[in-house]
Amino acid sequence: MSLKNDFLAAAGLRADGRRPHEVRRCVLTLGASTHEVRDVASRGLLEYEVDGAAYFELGQTKVLACVVGPREPSQRSRNGTEEASIHCDFRIAPFAGTNRKVRRPEDRKITEYRMAMEKLFDSVIMTELYPRAQIDIVIQVFQMDGSPLSACINAASSALMEAGIAMQDTVTACTAGYLDSTIVLDMNHLEKAGDPPEVGHEPDDDAAFPGMAVADRRLSHRLPLRRWRTPARSCSRRSIARCPWIRSVICWQPPVMDAP
Repeated sequence: MSLKNDFLAAAGLRADGRRPHEVRRCVLTLGASTHEVRDVASRGLLEYEVDGAAYFELGQTKVLACVVGPREPSQRSRNGTEEASIHCDFRIAPFAGTNRKVRRPEDRKITEYRMAMEKLFDSVIMTELYPRAQIDIVIQVFQMDGSPLSACINAASSALMEAGIAMQDTVTACTAGYLDSTIVLDMNHLEKAGDPPEVGHEPDDDAAFPGMAVADRRLSHRLPLRRWRTPARSCSRRSIARCPWIRSVICWQPPVMDAP
């Protein structure tokens, strides 16, 4: 039986009631005084005072991003650099997934996520404004139900803006994939169980999306170019729609705000 018949009903609805182009409910909480930040700090996971924090929910995927810095580099070799260095610390709770598993810092998935976020934000943050400094991004994943990297990028971008770190623009992320021949946005864990092709994307820089630049692209499977462009554009449209929402949360500073 095909994945489409498994996950898409006759009415075109997915298992959780969403249409293929709809994303899950988003919740964003700002501030270093939230309960989640205090809980992480109480367990000794933060060595310095937090300058910015954001708690982001994407459906049942729940992540916390904390920003520390700019501060003095932890390595003396970086004291002479003319640009700030970006360091990302990625942690996944043992109870985050379906199977209880303690992931060590050298775990392959954690290393992949950490390197992807360091590369992404190193290209977005204006590091030349912070010479001989270090900016730490601490990510704690409490629950994973699909698209964890997308949720972490959105949380880290919000935390950086809340901390007052200069960036070229707001960074948002979204994922899309194929269930048989149908393009769906923001797949959850159940839909990812069949290991379908998934595309991670930021706003595109072309005639359809003026003023937007691609910070990173990620593809879980090999796809023909003609099949890659359509989900990439779908991700771009959703990422662009999420930018004004994150900016409004930063400007208005409400305790909690849901995505429209």
